[in-house]
Amino acid sequence: MKTATLDEQLENLRNMGKSWVGLAAQGVFVIPALIVFYKALTLREYGLIPIGIGLLFFALIIHQGMPHVRRAVRGIDSNDRCRGIANITIEETSENIYYTADVTVYRRGRWAIPFRPQGWIPEAMELSVECRFIRGVDWPVLLIAEVGLIHPTGTPKVMILNT
Repeated sequence: MKTATLDEQLENLRNMGKSWVGLAAQGVFVIPALIVFYKALTLREYGLIPIGIGLLFFALIIHQGMPHVRRAVRGIDSNDRCRGIANITIEETSENIYYTADVTVYRRGRWAIPFRPQGWIPEAMELSVECRFIRGVDWPVLLIAEVGLIHPTGTPKVMILNT
C-alpha cells in the first residue's frame, strides 16, 4: 500500500465527506439488494433472500460510518484544537485488523477511538497528535499526526472525563 502525504489524506477525507459519495456507496449495495429481492420473489427463488439481506447489511454499515466521516471533515477547518497523546493498538484476527487510538487530551478526557487508516499503515506506538473538536461532540472528531490522520469509524468510548 502506498502511503499518502497529510495533504493527500486531508483531500481524500474531504472527498469522502461529500454527501453524494455516501449516497453512491450505499446505492452500490441497496440497488443490487432490491434487484435480488425482486428476482427472489418473482422467480420464487427464496434462497436469494439472504444475499439481499447481506447487501442491505453492508449498506447499513456504510450509513452508520458516514456521520463520523462528516464530523471529521468539519474538524479539518475547526479552530477548536489542542495537543494530545494517542496510543495506537492493533488487534489482528483471522479475518480482520482492528485499530484503536487511546487518546488523552489534557482537561478534555481520554477516549478509545476505533479507526481505519486511510493512506498510511499504523504501527503499535505512541503519537503526539493535534486533536480537532467540533461543537456538540465531546470527543475529538479528527486527530492529525505526522504519520497520518485518525478519525472515528464508530462512537468512541469514554475512558476518563476531564483528565
